[in-house]
Amino acid sequence: MIKYIILLLLLPTVPAGIYAQQEKVTLSRDSIMYYQKELAAMRKASYDSLINSEKYKAIYNRLYPGEEVIKEKVGVEIQFGIGFQTNNLSGLNSRLGALNISKQQPNTFSYGASLAFRFYQLLIGGSAYGVSAKNMNGTTLQGFLSTNIIRIKKTIISPQVGFGSQSYNITRRTASTATNFDSYFTSAGNKVSISHRSPVLDFSLSLKVLNGKDNTYSQLIRMGYIQGLKDKAWKVEKGNSANAPVDRVGSFYVQLLLGMGT
Repeated sequence: MIKYIILLLLLPTVPAGIYAQQEKVTLSRDSIMYYQKELAAMRKASYDSLINSEKYKAIYNRLYPGEEVIKEKVGVEIQFGIGFQTNNLSGLNSRLGALNISKQQPNTFSYGASLAFRFYQLLIGGSAYGVSAKNMNGTTLQGFLSTNIIRIKKTIISPQVGFGSQSYNITRRTASTATNFDSYFTSAGNKVSISHRSPVLDFSLSLKVLNGKDNTYSQLIRMGYIQGLKDKAWKVEKGNSANAPVDRVGSFYVQLLLGMGT
């Protein structure tokens, strides 16, 4: 009788012991690679089965009538843009106004290009854009994430967020008081070059349109806002920048696009 009681007391510990032994089992590198390949194959088979199912096609055709189901998992997007950008230079212009110097005009011409790779409906890419105006130029370099998931019939609304660096360079000249050749070298007259650099976030929306049934799309227009992330002082080129004005530049832009995506 006693031995049966002892056996009953020991039974609950048996599964725990077996489980403890199982926990110590580790897979070899070859086994891990094998199971990873098996898992990837299962995912691909599931995806292919899903998009080829009649129910999926029926739902897709209700959402996007007349369009083929997008089967390509990877694509590429190339974009060129030209347009208009207005920049908030309030700190600099406040200082120029106090010095009775004409303020820097905020409006600039913008241009640039981007390249992105599509993974399903997610786009990952980078862009380089510049601005140009009288006495002023600048660049914005950034990486970004975007998506083509929002659709209205053949129109794609593509939100995008980017992070990068923005820089501006401004050159201002004051008139000389010289009256003859020699005095041009000795009289008052100045050329000042200043620059401003800051990390930025870029929020934008692009409009794109699907091209028939070949699973490509064209790009139409993009608008957005670039926000500086830090208050940064303007710096004088090859000079003392003490007591320089500070700006956290914000920029609104609109661009016409030329490009294609797959």
